[in-house]
Amino acid sequence: MARAYSMDLRARVLRDADAGLPSKELAARYHVSRAWVDALKQRRRETGDPAPRKQTRWRTPMLAGHEDRLRALELPRALRELDLFDVVILDDIGYVQQSPEDAEVLFTLIAERYERRSLAVTSNLVFSQWDRIFKDQMATAAAIDRLVHHAAILEFDVASYRTDQARRDSQTVAPPRAKGRPPVSVLKRKRMR
Repeated sequence: MARAYSMDLRARVLRDADAGLPSKELAARYHVSRAWVDALKQRRRETGDPAPRKQTRWRTPMLAGHEDRLRALELPRALRELDLFDVVILDDIGYVQQSPEDAEVLFTLIAERYERRSLAVTSNLVFSQWDRIFKDQMATAAAIDRLVHHAAILEFDVASYRTDQARRDSQTVAPPRAKGRPPVSVLKRKRMR
């Protein structure tokens, strides 16, 4: 026998589905079956009801100029998706200048993963130069504090292997090539692919 659910419950489930919650999480939150949630979402798509907000959000002209509000809606969803991974790797942090909004998102990511999930960070900046990343002394100190609290810090004081390779490549003299034959470096690149 099928269970009857109130219109209010259906509206709440669809509202949270629009916010990006997966069916499994919706089923657990509202104590309903996952199949019921999937059927409800499918029925809504088939009957021509408005599509979920996440599918139409960026194409709606009424929302133009409200990027901050849209970004605020996307961030929790992105953080939930990153929680599925045991480790998130941030490579070359500080290599590219970031806007204050991007720095805020980075800090939020660090704070959300603190003591919950693993985070691996590589940077060519020492911690004293991280104010270039966050632009705010308090945020910089808080981010570093969260990163180093349970961290294993590996510091490599070696020359860059890319720089060494480029130096070696520029010092080697190319052998004379036969007429009509491509240079040796072109042959090597073709074999590597």
